Amino acid sequence: RLGDLVAGTVVVHERGTKAKKKPSGIVKEIQNRGLSKDDLIFDEWALRSLGMKDWKLIRTYADRFVQLPVTERNQLTGQIAEIMLPKIGVEATGHSDIELENLLLLLYLHLRDEWEFEL
Repeated sequence: RLGDLVAGTVVVHERGTKAKKKPSGIVKEIQNRGLSKDDLIFDEWALRSLGMKDWKLIRTYADRFVQLPVTERNQLTGQIAEIMLPKIGVEATGHSDIELENLLLLLYLHLRDEWEFEL
């Protein structure tokens, strides 16, 4: 910087340690429900068959999940469950709204490990 050159000073930028991220709303929701990846083991082949488009869909669902009113959330959950669950060999019918939410959130946990990268 020009002012530092004139003054004969040196600016030192220290790399700070990476601040710990606060858990997102969906992570808190998953924790509150007591869900973990071990609660439902998906077939490895089925998980590998899901692509970036599927990841973006489930991530968008998870990002909006806690902000949606219950009626809209139930409707969206049903629509996404009909799309995603058959792809991993799980029947979408015959489940309550809470069960479908939990299945999709568990799928989110599995796919997040595959597709989400921290820079």
